[in-house]
Amino acid sequence: MKYRTFYLSWLFAYPFLMGAQPVTGAWKQAVNDNSEVIKIYSAGNYFMCGARNAEGRFLFAYGGRYFLQAEKYTETYDFHSADSSRVGTTGSFALRLAANKLEVLNSDGAGGRSMDTCR
Repeated sequence: MKYRTFYLSWLFAYPFLMGAQPVTGAWKQAVNDNSEVIKIYSAGNYFMCGARNAEGRFLFAYGGRYFLQAEKYTETYDFHSADSSRVGTTGSFALRLAANKLEVLNSDGAGGRSMDTCR
């Protein structure tokens, strides 16, 4: 019984301990064409959607699993409304988190986009 309690406790705590990464939460990016992108991270999963606010037009939604180790970020597309050929593929990026800003850079550390925390 003692081992069963330990096992169940570990099973419950593991996603929180391993998934409590600094990106957890909601992030927003305003794009210069009057679009807005929201990305949500939670316990090893992510979801991203885009909309053109002025028109109230849906642009895309995709999501899947992610893994973050130090500044190396890898995500796998489990679904993608705009490009189904991406489903099952993986992308790697560099992340930097500072002052409520999340910078998503290309794997070589150049380019990319900056997102603000949603409040």
